[in-house]
Amino acid sequence: MRFAEIDGRRVGIWGYGREGRSALRALRQFAPSATVVVVADGPLDAADHDEVIALGALERSGGAASDAVGDCQTVILSPGVSTYRPDITALRAAGVNITSGTDMWFAENPDAKVIAVTGTKGKSTTSSLIHHLLEAAGVRTTLAGNIGVPLLDAVRSADPPSIWVFELSSQQAAGLSHSPTVGVIVNLYREHLDWHLTEDNYFADKINMLMHRTDGIAVLNHENDELRRRSARLPGTIAWFGDGERFHVVGDDVFDGAQLLCPSDAIPLRGRHNRMNLCAGMAAISQLGVDVRAATAGVATFTALPHRLQEVCSIGGVSYIDDSIATTPEATLAALDALGSHVVTVLLGGFDRTQDYAPMAADLVSRANVAAVITLPDNGERILAELQHAAAEHGGNTPILEHAADLDAAVARAAALTPKNGTVLLSPAAPSYGRFRNFEERGDAFLEAAQRLRPVAR
Repeated sequence: MRFAEIDGRRVGIWGYGREGRSALRALRQFAPSATVVVVADGPLDAADHDEVIALGALERSGGAASDAVGDCQTVILSPGVSTYRPDITALRAAGVNITSGTDMWFAENPDAKVIAVTGTKGKSTTSSLIHHLLEAAGVRTTLAGNIGVPLLDAVRSADPPSIWVFELSSQQAAGLSHSPTVGVIVNLYREHLDWHLTEDNYFADKINMLMHRTDGIAVLNHENDELRRRSARLPGTIAWFGDGERFHVVGDDVFDGAQLLCPSDAIPLRGRHNRMNLCAGMAAISQLGVDVRAATAGVATFTALPHRLQEVCSIGGVSYIDDSIATTPEATLAALDALGSHVVTVLLGGFDRTQDYAPMAADLVSRANVAAVITLPDNGERILAELQHAAAEHGGNTPILEHAADLDAAVARAAALTPKNGTVLLSPAAPSYGRFRNFEERGDAFLEAAQRLRPVAR
């Protein structure tokens, strides 16, 4: 769907966050004759309401949002609005064209050279790495999508880059009817079932990013079972990474075939999972003819993103590491692997997405370096029950297992339980919603709670 097709028509924007605002700005610029209706499930705050009115749109938020856009020919969905909702399904059945800012960008830029990255975990780091590596190799690039600039803010660039790099969430990938030049899927694990409803929907929606061009290239993690299972359905070419493929990890080093590409001490990222992210990035840029050796010079200067195994402070000889981005059990176990033999107290729990925590619990209670596990609301008591069951099954020495009322209490208790030179790791294996707006706010609250433990100077 292009802007020329909706100019002069009635268009709905459902959701007025980062992408909804971008959609309204783009509509006013490229479809100035469109009548625009902005809706959200709850009332907009005063500033957003004033912005909508100033841009000449109608604000119909709150109540039955679907009624407010029922007479629209097209509705642009923000990523937070699930396409599986009954009201969205009803709109589609009534003949309303449901699209997204991401899909509109592709429709407006059919010949653009794009590397798009998705995955359950690691997509922000991988897309940022690709952007950084391309710049190190002298390639003009722009980072956009779920990170960087919103796509519709860059929909008609006067000076486009040689290669675009997009991070796409599962929600953004779900609504696509176009595919990028190179699509990278870092991994697939169970996640976001509150939006996608089923695990199969979630996996299929991620894979959808790769389903719309026969000349596309899929860069896939060969070590991921789900990607191997689903790869036969893809219409384009597959370039694998990991597990003995061209770009793979041996020990803590990254190799290109038999040649050492990046030794461990040149990689400023913790953990094997981040080395796999680097493999994904190298595999992606190599598919577009970029000199991988030239790009490698940029690895050492890459700065890790916040809230991803980030050491935020040290108090009383104890390190505090913020891995608030870890919203799945697999991500938490990867964080523990990255910390090696350091004695760790782990903080777990958050919004419940019906994950299976039994395998993680069995792993945690068997690790000799895990001193304690403290669980947090809202699903912490469920995780604690899994941990206690696993501890009873294990039979040997197991960590101290406790539940805390909130993050402040958990950090204070962790400080008391963690020996000097040990680590307190916030790696929740669950999203932050309900208690915090997002994982960033949760990570910031973790640091603030730790800093309150500092002795007051007298």
